[in-house]
Amino acid sequence: MSDPICRWRNATPKTICEIVESLPKTEMTNEEFRKYMAESKWGKMFLQTPYQLACQTGLYYIDEDNIYHPRFTENISEEEADSYLFNWFRNYYVPNPYTRGFEKLDKPLFIVATLEESLKRNPLKNNFKDLCEGILKDDVGELDIFKNVINRYSCSLKIENDKISMIPLGEQKMEVNADRNDKKAFFENFNNEHNSSYTQNFSQIIYYGVPGSGKSHKIDEATKNLPDEQKMRVVFHPEYTNADFVGQILPVQTENGLEYPFKAGPFTRILKRALQNPGKPYYLIIEEINRGNAAAIFGDLFQLLDRGSDGWSSYSIENLDINAFIRSENERYSEKTPPKTKQVGNIEFTENTSIRLPPNLSLYATMNTSDQNVFTLDNAFQRRWDMQLVPNECNDTNQMNATISVNNQSITWKDFQQTINAVIGEKSNEGGLSSMEDKRLGCWFLKAEIKENESTISKEKFADKVLKYLWDDAFKFYHQEMFKGGIKNFEELHKTFLAEGFSVFSDECRLEEKLQTVDTSIDSESSSE
Repeated sequence: MSDPICRWRNATPKTICEIVESLPKTEMTNEEFRKYMAESKWGKMFLQTPYQLACQTGLYYIDEDNIYHPRFTENISEEEADSYLFNWFRNYYVPNPYTRGFEKLDKPLFIVATLEESLKRNPLKNNFKDLCEGILKDDVGELDIFKNVINRYSCSLKIENDKISMIPLGEQKMEVNADRNDKKAFFENFNNEHNSSYTQNFSQIIYYGVPGSGKSHKIDEATKNLPDEQKMRVVFHPEYTNADFVGQILPVQTENGLEYPFKAGPFTRILKRALQNPGKPYYLIIEEINRGNAAAIFGDLFQLLDRGSDGWSSYSIENLDINAFIRSENERYSEKTPPKTKQVGNIEFTENTSIRLPPNLSLYATMNTSDQNVFTLDNAFQRRWDMQLVPNECNDTNQMNATISVNNQSITWKDFQQTINAVIGEKSNEGGLSSMEDKRLGCWFLKAEIKENESTISKEKFADKVLKYLWDDAFKFYHQEMFKGGIKNFEELHKTFLAEGFSVFSDECRLEEKLQTVDTSIDSESSSE
């Protein structure tokens, strides 16, 4: 059995900080190093197993002359360790001087790039253990630690239920031009100059679909393994402005009196974080992008949305406020006199440096196709995004089989939703209103409640949310056709539904055959006792 990564502990920022703190910060002989570590909190145990993780993560190595070389000359924060681990894992290869086995491999392989390439060739061969044993040509042991590192630091790979999937981030060489036993080459592989490239994960996607189809959920799934620091979420609305998005001059009371610094908006803050940490992926998430005037909100940032194959914006803009904020230490406001030159990630930022989007900053947005009183996204704006339809489908049985019960009758959410959506589609065709099809109910328009292994949707919530939507929006031109005759307003519809149930819908809705009678006799007998 061979392990791609030491199984002593998970390679987490906390563990890395703990090891770095205990390691010597200067070069010394191997004998001096061993004595130093024997007197540390680890004692002699360090050289039994922990050393392997320390060496595999590139924290130190012993050269051929028995000289100890440390990675860090001072202690680091967990944030710095986290950033280092992103760069480390992208450049980690197997076999290396600290792994056993893998004798059938001719050359070491960058593990992330090799897994990506295998999934590109055959996405269906996605059993994680089988894939690892296939590319490494050896039996592997327990892969729990390896899975955790991949899910946290690969940026492009995700493992769930022993299945591995991929979000392509860019190309990387798979083979390593180094001897598997060369400790110095392995150590220097993680030097800053080898890690200077930005994480190639950029994408600009607008997820669109009917209300409740799961657009936000799709983004949440794609970013769930990232800490909040690497995500920024905003909601566009009619009153949202470029100043809200980018930043604005606002008064701030300081010890020196009232000052007027530039307060950075969400776009500028996430841009600065991405530039500062080129090895990490960052996401700007815009909910309801068409509920605000996107063209006005983006303003000249529109230029930045054209991205080259390297992930950088093809065109730059000049913005003195954004530039000054990036050169400032404060994470919210620009300093009154920021340094004229500052090293920001891999860029020497000066007063004249123009603004571009880096490859490690992605933009995700959601758009409801049925929203009323929204702003239209023009073709020039849409062209700079990948548009991805989120199908109105759901495999969650608890959600779709949830029952709505009222007046001794019940219906599953799936039956109601699909039946009403079919009627909406027909009315759309009859009236020649193509936009009416966008009024369909999404699978997650109303979320089921699960109690004691039973999923339900209360009649009150159904009335308040679904009935209101159908009355005010989807069927607003078809009240007399779709609802029971004589109902004149929504208040009357709401009251009648809670008393009489689904009989408030006309025969046009074809719900009768989907309804089931609820036997309340047992409950009645129990209550009478």
